[in-house]
Amino acid sequence: MRAIDFFCGGGGMTNGLIQAGIDVIAGVDSEAKETYEINNSPAKFVNVITEVYIYG
Repeated sequence: MRAIDFFCGGGGMTNGLIQAGIDVIAGVDSEAKETYEINNSPAKFVNVITEVYIYG
């Protein structure tokens, strides 16, 4: 299963999802990029979403 963590902050929820075996591909928020990416590699931090592509 894949997920995107909206309003992710520093990535606590993302970290829990990764530990539960969920593939988190990105976190979305307005700040905390460095903290998020350090805590949740390889997930990427995004502060603006312009397009969404879903591949099944």
